[in-house]
Amino acid sequence: PDRFAATMQIGIGAIKGTYKGTVQIADKQEPAQYTLAVEGSAAPGFVRGKALMKLQVEDDNVTRLVIDADVQVGGLIASVGQRFVSGIAKQLMRELLVNIEQSLKPETTA
Repeated sequence: PDRFAATMQIGIGAIKGTYKGTVQIADKQEPAQYTLAVEGSAAPGFVRGKALMKLQVEDDNVTRLVIDADVQVGGLIASVGQRFVSGIAKQLMRELLVNIEQSLKPETTA
């Protein structure tokens, strides 16, 4: 029930791929934390990662999201783009956080 099919488009320079794989939510300790595990593969290689996602209540109106992640890449994309992997991981994390923020905003009625 906590396992989902995923498709990610990732590219480093001219090496691009559509990675197909899974995202799994594990080790849930609701509502405080869970682990997010991602696996995917494509012609340029593979990507695997785990992230421990923790919610820390700071006061009545502020909750901090703390993420401790480890990502591995292999294949052509790793050998050619090794020095860019950290930047791409940060970009993907920013996109994730923007999507989370958008999903938490109340819907406006027209």
